Amino acid sequence: MDFWAWIVILLLAIGTFVAAYFASRTWHWTNVTLMVLVFLSTILYVVLEAEVVRIRAVYGRQIVKLDKELTDYTERNRALENGTQDSLVLSRLKAGEVRVPDDPSEFKSIRFLDHNLHLRTRLRGRVWRNTAPAGPYDAENGTQAVQVESPKPHGIDPHTIVYLFEQGNPSSGPLYLGEFRVAEAGPDVISLKSVSQLDNTQLNRINASQGPWVIYESMPVDEHQPFEPFADEQLVKLLPAESVAEYIRHGGEPTADDDEWHLANFDDTGQMLGPESAEGVISDQRYQRALRDYSYLFQEMARDRVSLLAETSAVEKDNEKLATALTGAKQLETSREEVNEKLTFDLAGTNKDHNVIEKLLAALQNKVQAGRKLFEDTLHNNRQRADELARQQQALREWIDQQTTAEPAANTLGATL
Repeated sequence: MDFWAWIVILLLAIGTFVAAYFASRTWHWTNVTLMVLVFLSTILYVVLEAEVVRIRAVYGRQIVKLDKELTDYTERNRALENGTQDSLVLSRLKAGEVRVPDDPSEFKSIRFLDHNLHLRTRLRGRVWRNTAPAGPYDAENGTQAVQVESPKPHGIDPHTIVYLFEQGNPSSGPLYLGEFRVAEAGPDVISLKSVSQLDNTQLNRINASQGPWVIYESMPVDEHQPFEPFADEQLVKLLPAESVAEYIRHGGEPTADDDEWHLANFDDTGQMLGPESAEGVISDQRYQRALRDYSYLFQEMARDRVSLLAETSAVEKDNEKLATALTGAKQLETSREEVNEKLTFDLAGTNKDHNVIEKLLAALQNKVQAGRKLFEDTLHNNRQRADELARQQQALREWIDQQTTAEPAANTLGATL
C-alpha cells in the first residue's frame, strides 16, 4: 500500500481508540475490547487483501508466463527422459542447445542412454581419474600411497584389485604402471601393493612418475566403436606409430596378406556374418582389427619378463663365472708362458748339449769304429801269428821228435863199439 493509505488507517485507528475511550464510560469493558479487536482485525484484513491485490497485479503476468515456460520445459524434460519423435519438441530442444540428430528416429532418451551408460560402465568398471602419488614408493612394505581427491567418498574397498595407468595421451608417453591390490583404503589416501614383485625398472618407472594417474577397477576392454569417430589424422596423433596402421585400416579393403583373423564378412544389408553363417551369403569383405585382451597380454608379458629376467640373471652369473674362469685361465696362461719360457730356455740348453753329445757320440763312434778295425786287424794279425806259431810249434815238435828218435840209435851204436 502507498503512504496515504497508511495515513488513513492511522487516523481510523486514532478515531477508534477515542471512541472506545468515550464508550468505556457507558459500555462494559468487554464490549469496548471486542469493538477494538474487530477494528484491528478489519484493518489487518484490509491490509492483507490490499497486498494480495498488489501481488496479483505485479506477478499475475509473470505467473502466466512462467506457467507456460514450465509447461514447455516439462514437455522437454519428458522428451529427454522418455524420448520423442515430435519435430516441434525436438526443434525446441535443439534451440536449447541440446544435440538433436537430423533423423528424429535416432533421438535417444535419457533412460536409454543411461541404460547404455550403465552397461558400458559395468563392462568397463569404475574409474578414478586425476589421482596422484602421495609420496615415494615404500620399498620396506612394498606399497605406494595414492591421493584420491574425487569422488567423495571414493568407494575403493580394501583387497580390491585395480589397474594403474599414467593419465594422458598414450602417444605422448603415459605408461601402464601395473596391477595392484588395495592394502589400505583411507578417506583420501589409499595404499596399493603390487600383485607381482616389482623389479628395478618398474620401481624406477613408478618413482619417476609424478602423476596424474588413472585407477581402473577393471582392465579397459578393447573395442572398435570408440575409434570410429576419429579421422586418420587424429588417430596418427592419438596412437603409437607401431600400431596406428591397423586402426586406420579397420573397415577398409583387405589385402592378399591379411589372414582370416583380420577379415570380416558382411551380407548385402551390411550385417556382419559369423563363421557359421558366412558360407554362400557373403556380399562384402573388409579388414577388421583384431581385438586385444590387455589383462591377459599384460599378465603374459609380466610372466615373460620374469622369465627373461631370470634367464638374464642366470646368464649374468654364468658370465661372472666365465669371467672368473677366464681370469684364472689368463693367470694359468701367464704361468704356463713363464714355464714355457723356462722350458724353451732349457730346451735350447738341452739342444746345445744334444749337439755337443751328438758330436761326442760321432767322435766316439769314429773311435769305436777305429778301435773295432784295429781290433779286427790285431785279431787277424794275432790269428796269423798264432797260425805261424802253431806251424813253428809243429815243425819244432817234428824236429824234436826226429831228434829224439835218432839219438837213442846213436847211443846204441856207441855202446856196441
